Amino acid sequence: MACDLFEDLAGSHYLDTRYLPLTVGARLVGSACRAVSPTLSVRSVCDLGCGPGRLLLPLRDFTGRLSVVGIDRSDAVLGFASRQLRSGSGVRLLAGDCRRRTTLAAESCDITFMHWLLNVCAEWESVLGNSLAWTRVGGAIVWFHETGSLYDAIDGRAADFGCEAAQELWETFYSALGDWGEPERLSSRDGLAFREFDLASHWLCHEGAEVERLMAASVTWSRSVTPRWIVDRVLLPRVFSNLRRVPAKTYGRAMRAVTSLLERWPNSVDCRVQLHYRAFPVVARRLR
Repeated sequence: MACDLFEDLAGSHYLDTRYLPLTVGARLVGSACRAVSPTLSVRSVCDLGCGPGRLLLPLRDFTGRLSVVGIDRSDAVLGFASRQLRSGSGVRLLAGDCRRRTTLAAESCDITFMHWLLNVCAEWESVLGNSLAWTRVGGAIVWFHETGSLYDAIDGRAADFGCEAAQELWETFYSALGDWGEPERLSSRDGLAFREFDLASHWLCHEGAEVERLMAASVTWSRSVTPRWIVDRVLLPRVFSNLRRVPAKTYGRAMRAVTSLLERWPNSVDCRVQLHYRAFPVVARRLR
């Protein structure tokens, strides 16, 4: 569901800009599943808004013979996910809308993953209500509290990039966006902004779930990129939904300013920039 905004982008492009090593994904998925399994014999797992398979790959490897279903309303990204998983993976892909209760049968999932879905869906309360209905009593809804220097930057809060060219790039971008470059505006989403995810926890608690932040299961990872990668892979294709909210004329002005900056710094476009990430599971157990 989340990736229907980016059907014009290749699935590999999406996965590249939401970098999650398979080993890290496996640790996150494993921590969430183990947190639920003491109270429930886990047999079926669902990934809502699965996109091109960012969580399906570690779910496939961790759950083994368990039933795994990935749901997305974009046929394009489901096709990419299918190629990533290859035949015989045991993962079933389903085209469906998470806002519609009929997409899945009631209490058909032991664990319902829904990472990076509520931020792109204005009807996030409907998605939560459906997810709760699809999850068995004793099971859980799971998402990951994920932060990173790239995600901070696209929200207007670039810092600690360790490269003067990269820092100047973001500052030039924000300035050229004008009012749209303010953090409060850049960090807004069609659904919940990342800073607003506590609203989802409060909503689920009100509906009878018990929410636990598994901070002891936090994992960190990093990767090295360049200012050229930031421009070519992130800014030019506007691969995050908040960037696509900026009017085209305003965004074009910002990109011309960024391009002009890089032309003045030809020897810095390939300097190394270290991106840092951190995540931990949030588990909402259905009690009734």
